[in-house]
Amino acid sequence: MNKKSIKLYNLIFPVWIVWLYPITWIAIVPLNILVDFLVTLLALKLIKIEKPMEVIKKSIAKTVALGFVADIIATAVLMILSFGINGTRNNIAKWFYDNISIPIMNDYYETPWGILVMILAVMFAGFLVYVFNRKFSFKNTDLSESQIKKVSMTLAIITAPYLFLIPTNVFYNLFS
Repeated sequence: MNKKSIKLYNLIFPVWIVWLYPITWIAIVPLNILVDFLVTLLALKLIKIEKPMEVIKKSIAKTVALGFVADIIATAVLMILSFGINGTRNNIAKWFYDNISIPIMNDYYETPWGILVMILAVMFAGFLVYVFNRKFSFKNTDLSESQIKKVSMTLAIITAPYLFLIPTNVFYNLFS
């Protein structure tokens, strides 16, 4: 794989689209900036911040970048689960391979374990979005710790990579 073919998930498109069609970055980055901007603005307005644009100007670059980082980490975990266990070593490895690894790569709705792993992956990515935004994105703003937690939680819930829940084979069949 060359340097320009990086596998990533995010709110707008899942990894397979980027991998199959690298040009999708032209849409993914601006759409994620827009989504993160709108969600941050909504959260700031809900907690009645008087000058939300000042906060957004100081935080949007970190919010977008750390959202991608959270998705990369969650994707890496999924890749390890998909490719990291060979199903021929013992019964446990075979079960894991058949019920988790193969469904992650194809259609995780084939097994309840595959569904569970993907739901946990979305939750894990959302948790990382929360932690990263809470610790880094809003650090240099005038928001209180309570306000930072609320905005970070809103971003985590709304921008979690729910497209993880669409099986790989759907995108493969759609674009092949």
